[in-house]
Amino acid sequence: MKKEYYLNLILLCLNLLLLAAQPIILSVGNSFWALGLLTLLLFVGVWLNKWNAKDVTFKLIIVFFNIICSWFYFSYDTNFAKLCYILSIIILMVYSLVIQFNIVLNTKKADATIIFSSINFYLLAGYTAACVVWMAETISPSSFVINHPVNSHQLFDFVYFSFVTMATLGYGDIIPSNELGKTIAVFISLFGQLFVSVFLVITLSKYIKNKDD
Repeated sequence: MKKEYYLNLILLCLNLLLLAAQPIILSVGNSFWALGLLTLLLFVGVWLNKWNAKDVTFKLIIVFFNIICSWFYFSYDTNFAKLCYILSIIILMVYSLVIQFNIVLNTKKADATIIFSSINFYLLAGYTAACVVWMAETISPSSFVINHPVNSHQLFDFVYFSFVTMATLGYGDIIPSNELGKTIAVFISLFGQLFVSVFLVITLSKYIKNKDD
């Protein structure tokens, strides 16, 4: 079995654990452990591809940047600290997304590795979209209107919003209220539609090629 298989399985378990544990963690009124679990998930995500000196250096830089921004965010309650933290998370997520997409493209057989990577890509994309929404709300407050009780855990309200929007469910309890919010919502829903077709085509093409061979 390939190393990517086991690491992607671990990453998938962490993704699902974060989704399942989120209500329990937030019920105690502290988002620290939820954010810590999210960061651990991303640290696993950035170490999935094959290593070389250049990759290791870049990974260490972005991980160190995230650690510094996390300390800054939890030590100082300012919008600048929050923006730095969100930016560091987005950088980790985008890098993890690139790794997952490369695994899907470079895996020769349509096996469990592709399935795990595709699911991880979708879940990480949902978290990335949530952070983009979180950043937009931090830069331009009231870009999104939340029509249900909030315990100041905006990120996880936006995680809910991003997955609901990606699935084009549109419950309407969180809605964009200005041009920035509406533009982000459009791109999130567009990604949700494109993901299925693109990854399905890639997987089927590999399956058909393997069957022909």
